[in-house]
Amino acid sequence: MRLQTLESRQASKKGASILILGQHGIGKTSLCRQLDPRETLFVDVENSLQSLEDWAGPALTGFVDWTEIRDLACLIGGPVPSALPDESFSAAHYKRAMEKWPDAAKKIDEVDTIFWDSFTRSARLAQAFAERSPKTNAPKGGKDKWAVFGMLADEMIAVIEHVQSRQDKNKVFVGIMDEAVDPMGRPVWEIQCPGSKTLKALPGILDNIASLVRVTVSEGCVSLANASTPQETPQFRALICQENPWKLFGKHRGSALQMIEQPDLAGILRRLNEHTPPKPMTMDPMSVPITQQQPGN
Repeated sequence: MRLQTLESRQASKKGASILILGQHGIGKTSLCRQLDPRETLFVDVENSLQSLEDWAGPALTGFVDWTEIRDLACLIGGPVPSALPDESFSAAHYKRAMEKWPDAAKKIDEVDTIFWDSFTRSARLAQAFAERSPKTNAPKGGKDKWAVFGMLADEMIAVIEHVQSRQDKNKVFVGIMDEAVDPMGRPVWEIQCPGSKTLKALPGILDNIASLVRVTVSEGCVSLANASTPQETPQFRALICQENPWKLFGKHRGSALQMIEQPDLAGILRRLNEHTPPKPMTMDPMSVPITQQQPGN
């Protein structure tokens, strides 16, 4: 615990955090191209650099196990003084991670932004870890599925909270969402993540959650594009950043973002850090329609 005055808070370096969700192929990963590659560390949990062959910045790749994710989170967030030596994010854990991944630790300190791709595959690695753990064994043999989902949620929430605790870095997470139908036949949006406990905790951990979608604009009205949208209708990508009539995931803690924003990630991070009020939303006629943009992940 420490006391901060208004002056010390204003003088300290700040970083924003945001989770960007979108369907496969909408261009979530390609948003990192808008960031300065010299100041951005690309965390490639999804093995998605194949679609970004021109990425000029540093990248962490080859993640195969959840323990590597925990080590990375420990390097980002630093040690927790009160944690016991055998607990995650303890001083002992931090020392081991520093010795095992010295280059990663050095690069984390050098950059301004951590672009984590993806939240979805990280959850799958956490689930695989929980399924292998003896702590989730059922008394009569096999696995206790509720213990697996409980451990998965505990691991994911601990990692996200620890990464979020690093205040001087921008943290950008991307994840996959799908359109589904609820038992009443109504369309709903779902995040690709096993279990529900992690999903329920996200709005309380992350300051900003946005959905990257395709939209159409007609006479000043914005509509979601879908399979029935005529191919000749220009489509644009947009970030939905607040509660919205389409029930898309959107949350903003502050006043820097509107409900609908153009997918300018660098500009959004800058406004979040500077607490700049949003400009009136316009679909710039010079914006490149999605049908003419390069496909992304």
